Amino acid sequence: PDALSTTRETASSPSDRPLLVVVFLTVQVTSRCRVLPLLVAPAASLRPEASLRRGIVWDVDGTLVDSTRLGFDASNEVLARNGYAAISADEYAVGAKFSTPDRFSWHVGAAAGGDAAAALGRAFDDCYVARVNAETAGAFDGVDRLLRRLRCPQGALSNANGAYVRAELAANGLDGGLFGVAWGADDVPAPKPDAAGALACCAALGLDPARSVFVGDSPSDAGAAKAAGMRSVGCLYGANEAALRAGAGFDRVVEDVAGPVSYTHLRAHETRGN
Repeated sequence: PDALSTTRETASSPSDRPLLVVVFLTVQVTSRCRVLPLLVAPAASLRPEASLRRGIVWDVDGTLVDSTRLGFDASNEVLARNGYAAISADEYAVGAKFSTPDRFSWHVGAAAGGDAAAALGRAFDDCYVARVNAETAGAFDGVDRLLRRLRCPQGALSNANGAYVRAELAANGLDGGLFGVAWGADDVPAPKPDAAGALACCAALGLDPARSVFVGDSPSDAGAAKAAGMRSVGCLYGANEAALRAGAGFDRVVEDVAGPVSYTHLRAHETRGN
């Protein structure tokens, strides 16, 4: 035998029949070559994860858009209207790792899950979403270009509510099919750092979590990625630089918007269908 060669026979559509891998054995016979079929097997039996793809799930605030001032001002407005003391920018940054109701529980010193914190969270959501525009929650420079450059399935997942996420993306022209899912904490079973949201995104996008990446700026993003079995990239240009430099648990930390593309596991995503 001189060589082994492999060809693939694909069905006209995935539902018609399974992908087949046919291995041919080339045998030298005097001056002629005879090609003999050696093996025919479903591709899935040779590559178990053939139906799952690589992809990226993005956090939103502090990763795709610069909304720190908007969130900080809206938080203090809601607190003041309800008779609570104002919080500092540092307190807001630390609290941003929680879902909105839990963040207000932490700000006012109440037990998580209480009615008062839930009411503050709803008031904040109403205030926050109404003020979203490209000025108050503008995309970081280069984000639009980066997202359009990547030819892989992408999703967005925030601990804010889903209406806010979708309003932010629309305000910055980042809707229009760039993201297969754009979800908030109220769209998934549990907020970050629970794995449930990241895994729900992967399932909806047809991604293999072990081959995909979560990009964020908060310890809760790193925690969600780890719990879901995803690789993770932390963005220092967001609102949590100090926490990331202190060690937030990301696999890789990058300095700027272009950084995630230079990460080894993201470069492979620039060809559609991987």
